[in-house]
Amino acid sequence: MTSNLDRFRAIDDAYNARDWNAYSALLDETFRGWMQGEAAPQGKTEHVRDAKMFCTTSADNRVYNAPYIVALSDGEWTCTIARLGGTMTGPLPTSEDKVLKPTNRPFDTSFATIARWVAGKIVEEYEFLDSAGVMRQIGATK
Repeated sequence: MTSNLDRFRAIDDAYNARDWNAYSALLDETFRGWMQGEAAPQGKTEHVRDAKMFCTTSADNRVYNAPYIVALSDGEWTCTIARLGGTMTGPLPTSEDKVLKPTNRPFDTSFATIARWVAGKIVEEYEFLDSAGVMRQIGATK
């Protein structure tokens, strides 16, 4: 039997491989995700679109999930903490409708995800990372 933690590793592996079909297959059609503390949740389509967009900003980014820093599971819920690292080699759209030019500088941060699973798919997710720290590392802020 596949555990929710095994499924979570599989979605991170699919992300790292840029296998968007496998990635999408682990997100329920009713998926709601709150990313980086945003007030409004994303649906599945928006979440996959933003993941792809981030990969154009940092083509080499990856989730270091072997092993996770922390990996917990309790019933429908999983919580993982992993490293996320890469290099800003592409443009980065901002919330102020600006686009930051590539700096070719690396970033490395911890990345936490809490997810609720139903019937083998994520229906609810909360992602947290140090966005301000990443922006400093890539040279976008001081």
